[in-house]
Amino acid sequence: MDFWDRVNQALIYKNTTLKWLAKHLNISPKTLYNAMAKKQEPSVSHAFMIAELLDVSVEYLVTGKDPTGWRPPKRISKVIDNLFQLDEHSLSAVETLAEGLALKTKSKNVASGGG
Repeated sequence: MDFWDRVNQALIYKNTTLKWLAKHLNISPKTLYNAMAKKQEPSVSHAFMIAELLDVSVEYLVTGKDPTGWRPPKRISKVIDNLFQLDEHSLSAVETLAEGLALKTKSKNVASGGG
């Protein structure tokens, strides 16, 4: 995977488009598409802007490595992947659901003497 493949992946996770990215970079979509097609890496300033817009690190876009080294535990990695694809409204609903389930589980554990 190269820089632009990772940008595409981040766009999917963010549930947005190249057109949106081009608009926020103040460049035409055609300019962005051409750079991607030619595999031309952006300037440093554009790379930082892209990373910020996509909520990822420049290091990730350039190398594919997460600078923190954090990876979700295997048992929740599929859930994490799906969360990246949600819009803000759906993500808020999932957050509310998860908080409710966590409270319910915690109450069960306290009632049974487990914590």
